[in-house]
Amino acid sequence: MNNVIEEKMDGYLSELKSVEKTLNKQLNELSTSIDASFGAVSEMVQNITDIAVKSSAGLVSSETRSKIGAVGALASKTVSMAGNIYKARKHNEALEKLLAAKQTIASAKADELRKIEPIVHRVHDNLKRGLMNEGSKVYPLAEMNTKEKWTLVIDRMDKYLDMYRTSVYLGMVIEYLQAEYQAWLDGKQTSHKMRPDYYAANLKVVKLLEDAAQEESRQAFLDVFEGNPQALSGSTIYYLMDSQLSGTVLSKIKDTYSLEQPSNAGIRQVIEGNAAIEDYMKEGNSLEYDIEDGPEHCYYSYKYTFGAAAAITIAYFFLDFSFWFIPLAFIAAWIVGNNGEKKDEMLSQAHKCNIYLRSLDMKEKAKKNAGYVNLPQKNLEKKSLVKAALLG
Repeated sequence: MNNVIEEKMDGYLSELKSVEKTLNKQLNELSTSIDASFGAVSEMVQNITDIAVKSSAGLVSSETRSKIGAVGALASKTVSMAGNIYKARKHNEALEKLLAAKQTIASAKADELRKIEPIVHRVHDNLKRGLMNEGSKVYPLAEMNTKEKWTLVIDRMDKYLDMYRTSVYLGMVIEYLQAEYQAWLDGKQTSHKMRPDYYAANLKVVKLLEDAAQEESRQAFLDVFEGNPQALSGSTIYYLMDSQLSGTVLSKIKDTYSLEQPSNAGIRQVIEGNAAIEDYMKEGNSLEYDIEDGPEHCYYSYKYTFGAAAAITIAYFFLDFSFWFIPLAFIAAWIVGNNGEKKDEMLSQAHKCNIYLRSLDMKEKAKKNAGYVNLPQKNLEKKSLVKAALLG
């Protein structure tokens, strides 16, 4: 089955490129006419397809994989929330014109989406079988004892992954646009469906690989760093070699801050240059250091952080950030930091809060390495003229 799929890879790639061209034409028109943030989706469609092209030619490096997870979003400015009758009325009139423009585009473009949808589904279903086959394989580490052997395996696996992930993402974009077009034609400003990003696509890829290997991704991933595995499934190799999948799995891990370098030299080669793993290791080790040292080690840091926070709060509400801010910060720091018997309790609570917030930040960074992008939307709700008059 794999050989048949490999023979058809160029055809699948050509079909995905044709879908990309159609989608980008629509997304760019939506970006110009409706909402500039549609341009971000267009950029991601182009980037993920370009990666599939490079992968088919054996040109994907760990650096390339890392960069695609950091594609920036083109965020549109929201409509002003200032509340008065004139602005509220203008806002509502603008929404009515916007809906009319949306309905014109939806009427013209919906059929085109319906034509390209079966292409993506066909490519997706064929590549899905190939990726599941790759993910279900088992590789004894004793046999993977040279860089050349790892390279041969990874180059073949890459082609399935990048093309399949592209088909998943393009399918999600089509589904999203179809939902939006239907909502517009039904007289609604939005379908409230989330705009897809790479992270959403990578979650689907990880789920497929879990099914292929019959193993839970988080545990399989952690076993590589915390244990001494003798063999790896193809799915686990995917989690290790691809920074987007690494970030996806890391974002799902709970209560694990640090990762030790794997003992196997071959595995260390696979994860070399993986931005998601490197970021997690660096920040996790720093966090573990603070956990072990406890709150007393960070006494002065917390002391002045408390003081500065108190000073900023006071200055913001009462002093409008006057020149008194600097001496006030030191005075507040001295009062809070030397609060007698309450000091240890306050430091302990601050330390726990700091550890918790930093762990959340690690998960958020892992999501960004996996391609998470915040795509804000305009304020599409009509304003109440009565509320605008009362509240101004």
